[in-house]
Amino acid sequence: MIRGLTGKWLLAVGFTMTTGLLLLGAASYQMIVGHFTNYVEKNLMDRTRSYASLLSSDFSAETLEQIRTVEERPGRRVVVFTKSGQAFGKPDRKDSILAAEIQKRLHTTQASEVKRIDLPDTGKTALMAVASFHAGGGDSGTVAVTMEMNWLSDLFRSLGSLILLAGVGALSIGGGMALLLSRRTVGPILEIRDVADRLAQGDYRARVQVRGNDELASLGKQMNQLADSLDYYRSSRQEFLSDVAHELRTPLSYVKGYSAWLQMRDPGEEKRRQLLTVIREQTGRLERLVEDLVTLSRLDEGKMEIEKKRISPTERASRVLEELESRASEVGVILRLDSSYDGIFCFDPVRFDQILINLLDNAIRHSESGGLVEVRLSPGLGGGIRIRVADQGVGMEPEELDRIWERFYRVEKSRARRYGGSGLGLSIVRRLVELHGGTIEVRSRSGDGTTFLMEFPKTDCDEEEEDGR
Repeated sequence: MIRGLTGKWLLAVGFTMTTGLLLLGAASYQMIVGHFTNYVEKNLMDRTRSYASLLSSDFSAETLEQIRTVEERPGRRVVVFTKSGQAFGKPDRKDSILAAEIQKRLHTTQASEVKRIDLPDTGKTALMAVASFHAGGGDSGTVAVTMEMNWLSDLFRSLGSLILLAGVGALSIGGGMALLLSRRTVGPILEIRDVADRLAQGDYRARVQVRGNDELASLGKQMNQLADSLDYYRSSRQEFLSDVAHELRTPLSYVKGYSAWLQMRDPGEEKRRQLLTVIREQTGRLERLVEDLVTLSRLDEGKMEIEKKRISPTERASRVLEELESRASEVGVILRLDSSYDGIFCFDPVRFDQILINLLDNAIRHSESGGLVEVRLSPGLGGGIRIRVADQGVGMEPEELDRIWERFYRVEKSRARRYGGSGLGLSIVRRLVELHGGTIEVRSRSGDGTTFLMEFPKTDCDEEEEDGR
């Protein structure tokens, strides 16, 4: 059983070529044999008629001798019969035997027909043509001309051999070209298979050598893109796990260390309250990190469902700012809402709050004391809404703008502990904005603050009633 792709390719090409060559050879052979046989029969019939015409105009012994002389060649004979069936002249024994055999067929042979007969003296096959003549002196009869088929059969056998040799040669050349073509065609497929096996075994550095611009080259490019994606996924997963472990280690160390210290010693009421406050803050940090990880996991798996309701963006933004007012006051940051949007908009209220809280929390952490964080709402295109969150904080370098959406990425990692945060908030914000069909962009310069611009199109609500708290 042929399993290899190359073997199947060659088998299919060989079968197709062999079948085609056999059909073509058989058709060509039959066509050539048919045309040549018709030509020989027509030539024989024309000669016989010309002899009959000659005898009709000049029936004499000299004419008969002249006709015999013309046809006196190996494998050819001419016999002239009277109306009664007797041969004219003085035929030899072979002519007499042939005359008797031909005479038997005269009753079934028409004047325009050429028939095959078996010569009685040699047993060979011959073509026979007959034609009647009517001489002026009342003499009449039939002219019969025979021609043996041996030379014609030999010619046809030679023709068949030539066609067979040509077919074998064509099949050999075609098979060689098919083998070369199969290697050029199957080779890249086998290479892609090997790369796929290496990728399945975890070797994400495997790549396909792309040659040309055909379909196989396109498949190779797609395979390389898949390898790039898998390689990025592996490296990002390793970095993700490392970042998660790092984020969990610090608050767990606080909780574990201070809990053990409180269990072993009595630090006094004031110190105990301070330590418990640290433990509570670190526990809250762990809780937020777990919640962010769960949210990202649901977003990645496509399981995050949004439930749009009719909300007042201005009212909900005002409530979010009120919730964060105390925290902003602790670091001396001023929160302000500027809204020219007084309508109702369809949005998931929980996710609306989550987007604003993450952006405002990020702005507060990166702002200096006395800085201003402003939320501005304004009408967008086509009945949509535009939301702007700007701060006067540390800002970012141009090369950092594209990386802030990466998970666990922090601007100025050397000061990460000062600014806090897990580095997941902006990733969640971007995914939630896109989930609502919106767009988000960031503008920032180092030392000159950061501005996030969001644009949401007008959409239909899942529920008609207005959401409230």
